[in-house]
Amino acid sequence: MSKKGLFSEFSRTSRSDWKTKATADLRGKALEELSRTDADGIIIQPYYDTESEFKSIVPKRHQNGYEVVQEYFVADAAEANSQLLDYLNRGATSLLLYLLPNIDLSTLLENIHPEHVSLHFVQEGNGLLLAEALGSYYESKGYDLTKCRGSINVDILENLARTGNWFKSEEEDWAGLTALVDRVDFAPWKTLCVNANLFHNAGASPAHQLGIALSMLHEYLVHYGEVGAEQHWLNMAVGTDYFHNIAKLRAMRSLWSFLLEQYDFDSTRYPLSLHVETGLRDKTIYDPFNNMLRNTSSSMSAIIGGAESISVKPHDVAFKNPNEFGDRMARNTPLVLGHESYFSELNDPAEGSYFLESLTTELAASGWKCFQEIEERGGYIAALKSGYIQGLVAGDHERESEKVADGTKSILGINLYPNADEKMGPEIEQALFCSDSKKATEVEPIRAIRTSESLELKRLQDET
Repeated sequence: MSKKGLFSEFSRTSRSDWKTKATADLRGKALEELSRTDADGIIIQPYYDTESEFKSIVPKRHQNGYEVVQEYFVADAAEANSQLLDYLNRGATSLLLYLLPNIDLSTLLENIHPEHVSLHFVQEGNGLLLAEALGSYYESKGYDLTKCRGSINVDILENLARTGNWFKSEEEDWAGLTALVDRVDFAPWKTLCVNANLFHNAGASPAHQLGIALSMLHEYLVHYGEVGAEQHWLNMAVGTDYFHNIAKLRAMRSLWSFLLEQYDFDSTRYPLSLHVETGLRDKTIYDPFNNMLRNTSSSMSAIIGGAESISVKPHDVAFKNPNEFGDRMARNTPLVLGHESYFSELNDPAEGSYFLESLTTELAASGWKCFQEIEERGGYIAALKSGYIQGLVAGDHERESEKVADGTKSILGINLYPNADEKMGPEIEQALFCSDSKKATEVEPIRAIRTSESLELKRLQDET
């Protein structure tokens, strides 16, 4: 029997039919009572159907798949090289390296081929010197610079928000970044890096994360024009709000395309360069193996949302120094999703989902509104100086914290089914707790803070 013949045996059901049946099953309770309002004021309906707004606004990705990024703090070049080669042999396809000054690149990168492995460097200080050293090293090895992918991450905008100060001064920071942009003239390299992960980790709502990230990207478009479109690289973080994180990343891709169109730039030529990391905000010290489940959910939302590269934080990052087991479990999460669940074969699996398309559209609209409000205040830097962005993030954090405190928002192992006999004090090597700096700052810093911190502090105090 043909598919048409098979389905012709079933009568069509309308929205009113579904509503009548659902109301009956609810024994008279109104279906509308199942609706809820999210942190951005978006009403989440109990169901979506063909009458919902679901037309996709998200541009197609140029290719399927994603890179698995291993992060590493480099203190000693020779030791780091041995470790990095091991990571690559164990499945990592890209490296994100935090560098101390004066690291010998020839030792650090021995037998690591940048034509085949994306290399991202984060260094506080002079990005131009790093670019000069990398360029000289690549040329000495005979590498084709047009095939060497990666970035030099000197994010003066995120640094101002996170620390409250410029690296040196506003004028000197812009001059240093401009020198870096002018020096790196091979297209695969990115020098205008935006680290909007800070705002997720500080508690900003999805729409506010979108608006702030877009305002940061816009600062570089204003300063550098089309070069800002070509050399951008965006880092966002995701948590365990599965569907909202998928929609957030899809909305970000749509907003970037829409922003470029306002400048008459070809959005198909400059698709969003989107790196996604699993956030710190949802990580817990108690019942830490739940963090593996959180990482899995977050990784899935990052992939489905369209991340080009993914970095998974170890499940014990909230209280342990980097270790082999934590790194291996984190790295294997996106690897398993790619190789065993075929996520690496997908382009936009959320396309056509009534709920996700509707949520993407609404988040994009809310994110654009937030962006406009920031721009009305003079843009990202001016809005930081006035405290407007800090107010947005702090308000979102406080509202979520209240829900955690009263149990409206559940955190497994913390305020939901906590193990009263669990003692984590002896396990802590380096705890991630937010602390206020007493140093003088130019703007009020935005602090990353985990949702479980206050409850965990109390439990740790009660252990002693």
